[in-house]
Amino acid sequence: MLRLRLPLTALVLLLTVPGLARAQRAQAAAAQEGGPLIIERVHDRTVVVPTYSITEVNHEAGHMVGGYVGRVVDERLLVGAAACTLVNGHHGDDLVYGGLIVGWSTPPDRRIAFGGRALTGVGRATLAVDVPIAFEGGRFPVDSRLGAPTRLIRIRAQDDLFVFEPQASLAVTLASHVGLEWAAGYRLVGLDDGLGDRVRGATGSIGLRFGW
Repeated sequence: MLRLRLPLTALVLLLTVPGLARAQRAQAAAAQEGGPLIIERVHDRTVVVPTYSITEVNHEAGHMVGGYVGRVVDERLLVGAAACTLVNGHHGDDLVYGGLIVGWSTPPDRRIAFGGRALTGVGRATLAVDVPIAFEGGRFPVDSRLGAPTRLIRIRAQDDLFVFEPQASLAVTLASHVGLEWAAGYRLVGLDDGLGDRVRGATGSIGLRFGW
C-alpha cells in the first residue's frame, strides 16, 4: 500500500505545482500592470424621457411638452428621436417640431452625470402677426409711402422650419431605472420665410427618465 501512495503523491505534485506557479506568475504580472484585471459587461439601455420645457415663442413665454425615446450605446452615446409641442399658445399660436436626437454623457457609475445633446429636425409654426396696413378714405391697402394713416391688422402666418437645438444636460439617478434630467439650450431655426425671429430662443426643460 505504501508503494502505491508514493507514486500517487508524486503525480499530484507534478500536476499541481506547475499550475500554482503559473497562477503566481499571472498575479505578479497583474500587480506590475497596476492591479488585477476586472472584466465587466457593458449594457446598452433603452430610455424613455417625457419632458416639460419653458421657452419664448412669438415674444411670449411658452410652455411645451414632449420627450424623446432612444438607445444608450456603451453607456455614453444616445441616439433616438424627439418631439415637442406648444401647449399655451397666445392668440392661437402653435409650434411643433421633432427629429433626430444625438447625445453624449459621462458614465452612469455615479449618481450624477453631465452631458450634452442636440436635436436636428423639422417643424411648423403658426403665429399671430400684427401687420401695418395703410388706408385712406376707408380704403386700404394703399402705398404707405404717401403718408396715409396706418392700421395694424392681425393675421395668422404659418411657416415650415428647419430646427437645430443643442442642449447641455444634468441627470440625477433616483433608482435603478428612474432618474431626473435638467437641460438648457437654444433653439435655432432656418429655411423659414419670416417667422424665424419669433421662433428661435433659449429653452429650459426638466424630464423624468426611465431606462431598461
